[in-house]
Amino acid sequence: MRKYEKKMPNVKRNIQKIQGHKNYNEDIESVLKKLDKEIDDYRLYERHLRSVYELMELGIKITALSYN
Repeated sequence: MRKYEKKMPNVKRNIQKIQGHKNYNEDIESVLKKLDKEIDDYRLYERHLRSVYELMELGIKITALSYN
């Protein structure tokens, strides 16, 4: 980040303006909460998919056993 600040002083000004904004920390907090929720949703979806694949695998085994 420092190399950009040296080449472009307006970048430094903009960064300071963003960091100085009263809602800066609240915005970061809300983004982190949203990411946590998305991660939780993804984990739930991953568990669901794993269950579906396990059921499919079980169905294939049952089918194979019924033909033997």
